[in-house]
Amino acid sequence: MLIKNLYIKKYTNILDFIQKEKIIQYDLCETINKDIVSYGIRMKSFCEGTYEEEFLLDISDNKILVENIIKYLYENSLDVINFKDAVSDLLFKLNEMEEKSKELNFKSDV
Repeated sequence: MLIKNLYIKKYTNILDFIQKEKIIQYDLCETINKDIVSYGIRMKSFCEGTYEEEFLLDISDNKILVENIIKYLYENSLDVINFKDAVSDLLFKLNEMEEKSKELNFKSDV
């Protein structure tokens, strides 16, 4: 698996109770299985000596789509804890849009 860091978000310590010092890393993962390339996400978090890491692999064979999802996660400051739910919601919405598009194309062909 190849892993490429795309973004790093750093949070500063603000009065210890408002916000802890934290670093979140957003990475693109590329896996090849039987000549099929797919892309996924690895997120890492470092906060007060605690390290968290989660993967969501084989999201799509579309690299640009996965890079855009990672950008969305970064720009909306999603963390390791909830990024899988957010990606699932985004992919569900995308699937809905594709189905509606197919329906419209089918109706226009008839």
